[in-house]
Amino acid sequence: VYADRLREERNKIVSNDESHQKLKKGMENMIKKILKNGCNCKWKFGSSDKQAQTLEAKQMLCVASSLGLSLTVKLLGLEDAELHPLPGEENPVYNALCGQHIDTLYALFRDLKIAPYTTAKQENIPKKVKQNFWITENNIFKRNFLDEVNQLLLEVDEKEINMYLEGIKSLKSPSNKWKEFDSKFLYMLSRYGLVYLLHQLSQTNDINFNQVIQPFSGCTMLHISSHYGHLNLTEYLLHHGADPSIKTEGNFTAAHIAALAGQGETMNYILAYMDNLNMDINECCFLETTAEQLLKQNSETYQSTNFQTLKTDDAFLVRNEVKVEDKAYQLLKMKGKSLNIKCKDDLLKAINDIRVNYNTSNRNQAEDVVNELDIIIEKLNETPFEGTLKGHEQFYEGNKDIINDEVRFILELNNFTAMKEDQNINIKEIGKGNMVYSINTRKNGNLFKHRNFMKEYIAKFKDIVKEYQSSSTKLCLAPPFLIPYKKGVILFWAWCSENNCRQIRSFIEPVIKADWPSKEGLKDLPESKQKICTSNNYIHLHPHDIDGHWTLCAYDLVREIFKTLTDNERDIWVICKLFTLLIKKQWWAPNNNGRQSANRFGFCDIGVEALPERAQRTLFLKELIDSPKDKWGKECTYERVCSIFKHAVENDKDGNLTVIKELKPVTLPQTPQHINQSCVLGIIKYLEELSHDIPKIS
Repeated sequence: VYADRLREERNKIVSNDESHQKLKKGMENMIKKILKNGCNCKWKFGSSDKQAQTLEAKQMLCVASSLGLSLTVKLLGLEDAELHPLPGEENPVYNALCGQHIDTLYALFRDLKIAPYTTAKQENIPKKVKQNFWITENNIFKRNFLDEVNQLLLEVDEKEINMYLEGIKSLKSPSNKWKEFDSKFLYMLSRYGLVYLLHQLSQTNDINFNQVIQPFSGCTMLHISSHYGHLNLTEYLLHHGADPSIKTEGNFTAAHIAALAGQGETMNYILAYMDNLNMDINECCFLETTAEQLLKQNSETYQSTNFQTLKTDDAFLVRNEVKVEDKAYQLLKMKGKSLNIKCKDDLLKAINDIRVNYNTSNRNQAEDVVNELDIIIEKLNETPFEGTLKGHEQFYEGNKDIINDEVRFILELNNFTAMKEDQNINIKEIGKGNMVYSINTRKNGNLFKHRNFMKEYIAKFKDIVKEYQSSSTKLCLAPPFLIPYKKGVILFWAWCSENNCRQIRSFIEPVIKADWPSKEGLKDLPESKQKICTSNNYIHLHPHDIDGHWTLCAYDLVREIFKTLTDNERDIWVICKLFTLLIKKQWWAPNNNGRQSANRFGFCDIGVEALPERAQRTLFLKELIDSPKDKWGKECTYERVCSIFKHAVENDKDGNLTVIKELKPVTLPQTPQHINQSCVLGIIKYLEELSHDIPKIS
């Protein structure tokens, strides 16, 4: 079908002009390759030089656009060539507009992510195309609005946003009440690459495209757009006067930010734009690297990870599976093969190999982040949010060598205590199986209300980030610097050392001590674990995003339990975490370029939803309770791993395995958790396949 369509388009080329004939010859070669190789075919360029290929591809794209060859336009968009026009270059959008080729316009905007409205001649875009822009971007905005409104702590509701968007659509200037909202609205447009909404807004508002929209970081719209790989918005902003030389905190230009985020195509376009204007493209950021050096180091580090990216054919195999459990099974099968897991006895060897291959410089990353965070927390201690920072999860679980792109912390606040006699406590069920403790306190007034608390907490962090100066030469805060999330804040770091560069996220979750213990269910723990459960100091409250409530958490209790694990008990837990990582960590299928995916290095997401951290920890603790101490030796590793995941399933009336509906945590049984992640069925299937008659580890 593709070959036939391409033949039809080829026959439309009748001019003997050299550029037309070059395109026609390229199409003829492509038809032959499609018939011979199917989807595994590439456009044949006249030169192997990247710059020459870019010029040739741009020329052919402009010819194809002027003739309305929409399939040819799409196929050129799949090539690893830079197609976005620079100021002064021939513009494919203008060519398609002149010929009123609507299908070609759709291909340019949707598939190639080329920006509209980059020249005055493009204002006459057909109404049908504008309507499509509006529907698409309006839906994207509304779909992400609720998440962003919570993160940005906006005092607006959905009804008000709808009125605001309708005003943009009809080119009405928003009222003065939106002044405070403007920079946050521009952030949201930049975050999601909403070019049409931004252009509409600019028709009734005098927008300064170089204004700082994140005061604590110094980020402009161009910086945010570059970080998320929105090449169409980046192109639009540059054509409308955005300055690519503006630097954020840490001396990051938009090109540096794109490089750090793995957005190579966006970085290349920004550098080409700067070079076109004779601007310096070799400026260094705080890490003393240029944008190109940063991208190269970032790419090499990313590709050298222990978990290599999937081949394209394997990725399609995963994506073609309909059921989540089948996707999870295929991912484990493929990734297990790359980790040399051939039978059940290879599980321990796999995690030990990962630890051996994990070099010393990487191992120091978490410690470097801790050192810098100590400086930040010291500043925070001058505010009401004084507290003690504690490493969470991987710091005591034994899997620091496996999860190395994020570090999690708990911040125990010293100035707040939820005293039982001083609270009005309401237990609510929010959704099936989710118990929420709504806490109101007289002592701390409005600040203890979740929304007010988080607003102040995030504001203090932003103030500190704005003034923060790194004490390390190889680690610094980097774009997007700080993002609020449902339980606290995420700080983003860039870590560079010896041609090794990666981005690290640190999650900082505030918790408040709750002055009542909950020992129900703890009597079921093994005797060695019960001894640590006698203190009243292990129950805390953490903020929750459901209706702005606080929820009970027992992370300190879990920490103490994990500290008492034997080496092999901890290894078994790490194996369970590894399985989750292999299906959850978005194992990418390499794509041709960033036009198809805004993810790092243009990869395509094929991960599946894994069991939540709390649920997986509950399964492990249940196994710790149910299995005797002598069943946790090396020779029992496989049996324990299987048994842990089987706590999450049961037989239905037909005898088939199905995921259980509810898990009661060992540490807080009165706050059950509803689960529906069918990935666990795929994990069990994979584990059963490893069960061959091969001698066990001695």
